[in-house]
Parts: sequence; C-alpha cells; structure tokens
Amino acid sequence: SLPVGTVVEERDLPAYVAGLVITNDVSAREVQLTKTQFYESKSYPTFTPTGPYLALLEPEDFTHLLDLRLKLSVNGELRQDRT
Repeated sequence: SLPVGTVVEERDLPAYVAGLVITNDVSAREVQLTKTQFYESKSYPTFTPTGPYLALLEPEDFTHLLDLRLKLSVNGELRQDRT
C-alpha cells in the first residue's frame, strides 16, 4: 500500500505504475462558467472518455514517458498538441 502524499522517486516508478491509459477531461463551459464549482460541468454522460487501450509498461519504457504526445483534432482542426 502507498499512503496518500508519498513521494515516489522516478527510479521507483516501475514498482508502482503498471501501465498508461488516455482520458479526455471534458467540461461543459456554459455550465462551468456560470457556477462556482466545476463538478457539475464535468459530470454529464460521455464526459471523460477513456481508452480504448491500456498500455502495460515494461521497466525500460519509463525512460520514454516524457516523449509521449497527446494530439486532439476536431473535424480535422488540430486543437491540442502537448507532451
């Protein structure tokens, strides 16, 4: 077990992380901007789509984590491109 707040050193990540999955944190801006709390704007069906793949990692894969990119296109228009 790993208590909340524990700092895991980079060299120890393979002992605690089994894999990666992509999610998309979706918000309904028209709801979020009119409320003081974001919870409702992130709680609609289909929000925060996940997957469809889980990539299991080998210890040597951890040296490449900072090379990963996430790109998001909407109707062919690039909206997000981040590491």
